[in-house]
Amino acid sequence: MGVDIPGSVVGERPFGREADLEAVRSFFLDGERGAALLVTGEAGVGKSVVLRCAAQDALAVGLRVVQAVG
Repeated sequence: MGVDIPGSVVGERPFGREADLEAVRSFFLDGERGAALLVTGEAGVGKSVVLRCAAQDALAVGLRVVQAVG
């Protein structure tokens, strides 16, 4: 089950980035309330796809997601 995030493709999953997605999921599932996550990396490596998938998963379990770009 996923929640549609603006700019995402329904069913979009990161190819070859399962470990990264799992790391982000564990951050919000095991993390402290009010925590923040900063993701950096070279352009085109899949950061946005991983974060969109993680945001969908977080919303699906009732967490609030705030995104910033810039």
